[in-house]
Amino acid sequence: SVLLSPIITRLYDTEAFGALGVFLSVLSILVPISNLSYTYAIIMPKKDSDGVKILRFSNLFGFFISLVVLVVVALFQAPIARLLQIEAYGVYLYWLPLTLFFSTAAIAYDQWMVRKKQFKANSLILIAQSLFSNGSLIWLGYYATGYASMIAVNILARGFHAVAAFFAARRTFPKAELQQNVVASTVGEPT
Repeated sequence: SVLLSPIITRLYDTEAFGALGVFLSVLSILVPISNLSYTYAIIMPKKDSDGVKILRFSNLFGFFISLVVLVVVALFQAPIARLLQIEAYGVYLYWLPLTLFFSTAAIAYDQWMVRKKQFKANSLILIAQSLFSNGSLIWLGYYATGYASMIAVNILARGFHAVAAFFAARRTFPKAELQQNVVASTVGEPT
């Protein structure tokens, strides 16, 4: 990112960076609300099955908050754009819910990977996300400069991170332990 930032700053104007900055600022306020910091509790339980339950709750709650944000944006997009002084690109507020969900899911799966000590996989995902993001910004910078490109690349990079983290984390989910809990609860034994 540091090596490629001089190229990116020459391809995009200050308005594009300003729009991305506003978008990311609003997102940074919403992310802690969307996961209630439960994602950081994923590493705490002794049993993996309890960690998976927290992971699922975090993702489900993040999805619910994303839907609430979508409804709020749909109902009040123009007033919110005026409040943030982004009338020219206020339509991009509709992308906040998707980006919010991707961000929340990525944090949750990253925490699961920390729990399972998958630091290498986590690092590779972050490197790939950075290369994808910066490479896309440079490539698009020659064809479609502007805030739409910057916001779109940011959304896609977060989506890439969430999906890649899901597939990396999924390999370590406790399948046998979860199946035992299902069988025990149907038989009536305590889980």
